[in-house]
Parts: sequence; structure tokens; C-alpha cells
Amino acid sequence: MRIFFAHAKSMDDATIEEWQKTLTAMFRAAEYPSVEVIPGRDDFQKYAPAAGGFNGWTRDVATRKDAMSGKNYYDAFVSPTSTIGKATADILTLALHHKLPVLRVEKMEDGDVEMHRVTQVVVDDADDYTSGWWLDT
Repeated sequence: MRIFFAHAKSMDDATIEEWQKTLTAMFRAAEYPSVEVIPGRDDFQKYAPAAGGFNGWTRDVATRKDAMSGKNYYDAFVSPTSTIGKATADILTLALHHKLPVLRVEKMEDGDVEMHRVTQVVVDDADDYTSGWWLDT
């Protein structure tokens, strides 16, 4: 199982790595022993050039197929925030359009992590490319 971790470009490496570990443990505990959590940053570096740059990459992420199996490359998409920017909004909107699971995770004060299924991506301010959209659960 491959999970796309849809984080903000501004998220620091340590926080991304912490989320990777947390999400991997959560999915393994949910009986997905073979799980790989791939940060958006890593996917972008690997696939954006072949996708034609930034805009092509945002479309490619949700529609990419595994070369061996022909199945969707990503099995689910996870965001650590409810407020998102344009690129993440584009990716998650397309994932929802293709009926792929989109989840929002939230760290609680007690350290637990709650997971919510996203039903839609809502535009709040299309001129705000860093936080003009939000995830409805």
C-alpha cells in the first residue's frame, strides 16, 4: 500500500519524517503490513520533470498508474492539515474525483492521532495559493 503524504511545501524535514513514522505505524496497526508513506516533496522531486513541471505533476499524482500492475500508484492520500494550498487542493480534488481515499489526520493534545475521511475540497480564497482551500470531512 502506497500513501501520498500531502504536506505543505513549507513543512520542515523533521516534521515530515515524524509524520511518515506516525502514519506508517497507524496503517500497519490497521492491518496493512506493507505500507509506504511517500511525502509530496519526494514525489515532486522524482516525477515533476517527467510530468512537465509543477502543473503537470499535480495532475499526475492522483492519476499515475503502477507500471507493473496497472493499478493506481497511490492507494490513499493523507493531509496533516484541514487548510491547504492550491497544489494540494488540485491533487486531492482529482483524487476524490477518481474515488480514491483522501484522509485528514490530526494530532490530539494527548498524542493520539485522529483520522477523518475527506468528502470534498472547498475553495475559500482562490487568490491565496498557500491556504485558500480547506478539507471538508
